[in-house]
Amino acid sequence: MAHRVVWEFLVGPIRDGMVLDHLCRVTACVNPSHLREVTQRINVLSSPESLPALNARKTACDSGHEFTPENTYRYGNGRYCKTCRREATRRYQSRRRSA
Repeated sequence: MAHRVVWEFLVGPIRDGMVLDHLCRVTACVNPSHLREVTQRINVLSSPESLPALNARKTACDSGHEFTPENTYRYGNGRYCKTCRREATRRYQSRRRSA
């Protein structure tokens, strides 16, 4: 919270819907020149280690199918491979028929 106090004292109030992003990646840092005002989404996606950022940088699913507009569907905040989904549906239906 110290970085927020220093920012508001030296720079001004933090706008509604915005958070402070540590450009230096040192969360204890209070130097305003190491901070920037961004949305929470940008803050999370700019982190090199966050799971959402790692997933956003993926260009293919775990099976290697490329994420293209034709092969990708979105549900909630996630994206999914249509090819893998079709294959999983076929396997499921095949097991149900043979049972």
